[in-house]
Amino acid sequence: MENFQKRLDVFFRGYKDPHWQKLRLEILKRDDWTCVSCGNKDKYLHVHHPVYHPYSDHPWEYDEDFLVTLCEDCHSDEHAELKASQANVLLALIPLGIHGCMDLDGFCDFLNSFSKDEFQELIAQRMKGV
Repeated sequence: MENFQKRLDVFFRGYKDPHWQKLRLEILKRDDWTCVSCGNKDKYLHVHHPVYHPYSDHPWEYDEDFLVTLCEDCHSDEHAELKASQANVLLALIPLGIHGCMDLDGFCDFLNSFSKDEFQELIAQRMKGV
């Protein structure tokens, strides 16, 4: 867990880096300074990573297609939904025994390496006993 926390610290410090600030401005401009979720232009805007790549050490190491502009409220909602989704995945996978052969960091990396469709397929296979 300590290694995972160190990687998170490095990642979040990257939000102050000029590389991120430049990319952030490019995304805000691309999206016309508008929340892509609700269309608001008046609230404080965030650039959101809808998918976090487990091996990206910096927030600017993403293709522009994987970044979107969200207002503060929609960004908060997105992260609440993400946490709920992650909790549901963990609750589904832990009883299936998938986590048993890894430490927590390895398990988190394992979870982050799958798309939603791949997770659904993996869970379906495990439920069938494949």
